[in-house]
Amino acid sequence: MTNKNKPTSLVPIQNQGIAKVEKSIQITNKILYGGIDTYFNEAFVLLNSQQKLDENENYFIIFENDSKFFDIIRFQFDSKSISDVNRSLELFSKVLEVFPKHFYSICCRGIAYCYIGIRRYKDAIQDFNSVIEFDSDCAPALQYRAYANSNLGNYKDALIDCERLILICPNSHIGYRKRGDAKKALKDIDGALLDYNKAIELSSKDFASRLARAWLYSQLGNWKGAVNDYDVLIEISNRNPEFLCQFRGECKFKMRDYSGAIEDFTTYISKFSNTSSAYFYRSEAKRKIGDSKGAEADFEIYNQLKSLE
Repeated sequence: MTNKNKPTSLVPIQNQGIAKVEKSIQITNKILYGGIDTYFNEAFVLLNSQQKLDENENYFIIFENDSKFFDIIRFQFDSKSISDVNRSLELFSKVLEVFPKHFYSICCRGIAYCYIGIRRYKDAIQDFNSVIEFDSDCAPALQYRAYANSNLGNYKDALIDCERLILICPNSHIGYRKRGDAKKALKDIDGALLDYNKAIELSSKDFASRLARAWLYSQLGNWKGAVNDYDVLIEISNRNPEFLCQFRGECKFKMRDYSGAIEDFTTYISKFSNTSSAYFYRSEAKRKIGDSKGAEADFEIYNQLKSLE
């Protein structure tokens, strides 16, 4: 049975004929597209390099045959390096030199512009406007236009895109997270919490939503809720989980769990030993449990580091 989510140019034939048909398709595509599909495919794989897509797949043809295959659930658009993003931009530009209105190259170029090392948000929005004008339900364009607008401080515009994104992708946590970010920026804290809750309900390992909710909980004085979220974040983090121990330690300190706070600050200091606030909090926590010598030693280090700031 043919997979409806993955269109194929092959027709049901005997196995020995498949290789010949595939070869003829490759030749036909080269005649039709002049090798442009090769540029697009390489660029698209680089734009998703952290996801490690199949480099032999012809995404150019797949998207042309089935626009629904180009979505935010299947592809994460999570390039692992700035060099990969820059190379993808070069390749998308080559495609657009030949096909100036190629929908997917314009959208992907906009996504690349949003990469943290590039931040060409106005250029990205211009690309997304062109894409959305043609297809108002293009989820990647809506998601990243919301992201670009948020980074430019246009939170109300971001909110509009998130509403549309949630409407067309109700089971994706991303739309709720982005809308929560916009609501948080607009001081709608209750609304932001509801959206982060929904995002986490849809994806329990949504790191960004859980981190945002932990921060909101701490701002609202819900220390227990924040600690619970930091517990999960530290468990699932693959990048410096020790960094999160400082925030959890501060919450535990506020909860008067001084021993727990000391443990967290000690873990944090083992990796980041030049942060004055960590020594200050650990000093105070030690003082609370009667460890006056330990408190004095930490406070002395705190003063030394503070004088260098």
